[in-house]
Amino acid sequence: MSLPVKHATRETGPVSLSIPIVAPGHTPGTVTDKISAVVLAKTPKWWFPAFAVAFALLNLFFIAVGYLFLKGIGIWGINIPIAWGGTSSISSGGSGSATPARSFRRSCSCSARNGGPRSTASRRR
Repeated sequence: MSLPVKHATRETGPVSLSIPIVAPGHTPGTVTDKISAVVLAKTPKWWFPAFAVAFALLNLFFIAVGYLFLKGIGIWGINIPIAWGGTSSISSGGSGSATPARSFRRSCSCSARNGGPRSTASRRR
């Protein structure tokens, strides 16, 4: 079995060459037999215990993620709410003392009452 390849030369025009796909002495059937022998070989004895350990660890991971979803991130020991904000003074006006929504409104100059941008018509005097 071979692929036809055409080469052009100046003197003779296109010349057809054959490049073999399968090495000499082999057929596509023998190549298929060699490849399928690897896949169809008997499963080694160590594979089943290794698979059981991997499956048990996967189940443990699913249990841990489910427990995390049920109980929340407090199971990690993050139970110090004073450290979440960055500062303890709410009236300081710093970015650490506000919620993310309040910081966003402050940065885009939006009014807290109507949620839109501030203008001279919407301000109360």
